[in-house]
Amino acid sequence: MFSVFRNTAVGLGAAVMLTGVAGLVLPANAAFIATMDQVGADVVITGSGSFDTIGLTPTSPFIPVSTAFVDPSINALFLGGGGTQNAFTGLTPDHTTFGNGAETLASSTSGAVLGIAAAAAGFNSLYLPDGYVSGTSVSDLTTFAGDTFASLGVTPGTYVWTWGSGATADSFTLQIGPAQTVPEPASLTLLAVGLAGLGMVLHRRRA
Repeated sequence: MFSVFRNTAVGLGAAVMLTGVAGLVLPANAAFIATMDQVGADVVITGSGSFDTIGLTPTSPFIPVSTAFVDPSINALFLGGGGTQNAFTGLTPDHTTFGNGAETLASSTSGAVLGIAAAAAGFNSLYLPDGYVSGTSVSDLTTFAGDTFASLGVTPGTYVWTWGSGATADSFTLQIGPAQTVPEPASLTLLAVGLAGLGMVLHRRRA
């Protein structure tokens, strides 16, 4: 009986140790998430979510951006089809850049015009469509045809800008490439069982 449990537990534990870390995708900590993927010969950014602007400070004037672009070296990303935006200050990024590339214009884009930018002096701002109502859902699709992560100079990873506090806390997440994964709760349980079984085997051998 013990040998059956021992073999099962050790087998399950080994399986979890080999595959458990590839369980659930780590959830992004953001109300708006922009995901950058390599899709065939192109780099595609899809964005969706909403923004709570209560914890931000609006500034003026409206700043026109004619097209979407990415500029990793200055922590800047703009999505959407152009137009005017209202700038909001009060963001705190968890990074200073998301790569070493210079500005690259998108080949095509659609959706709400919005973006993140940081001046050299550390002036971090969120740009939203003129007249944006806090909490409104928006979405974007932006393509950099013929580009790769290397040609854009972006570094794969998760980059987060946060603002507000308490009920008004919010954030913008840029996910470049696959998100880091964490074990599923069930896999963690199997891992614990496997380790317990392994411990029993070692204890019996010593005895």
